Amino acid sequence: MKHLFLFCMLSFYASANTYDTSHCQDPLELEKWAKILSNNPKDDAIQALHAMWVGLCVKVDAKHLTTNDAQRIFERARESVVETQRAKEEALKQSEGERL
Repeated sequence: MKHLFLFCMLSFYASANTYDTSHCQDPLELEKWAKILSNNPKDDAIQALHAMWVGLCVKVDAKHLTTNDAQRIFERARESVVETQRAKEEALKQSEGERL
């Protein structure tokens, strides 16, 4: 899927044990999210990942999580979504191959 490529590009910027939220207001990051969300308005996985990203920004800003911790949490969730999408695409390919 086309959003998968963009999806892989989104992440938090690593700043070891700091509370850096500059990426949360970064125009390029916000533009990436806006594009992904507008291209996939009904994709629950993307909506959930975006909600997590927003929530992690809030937690880092409140100093409840470091930027490094937030990045680790986000990347695990993102990887899970990407792997789930890949598995769905592979199952679809196999299903289409069996019909031929």
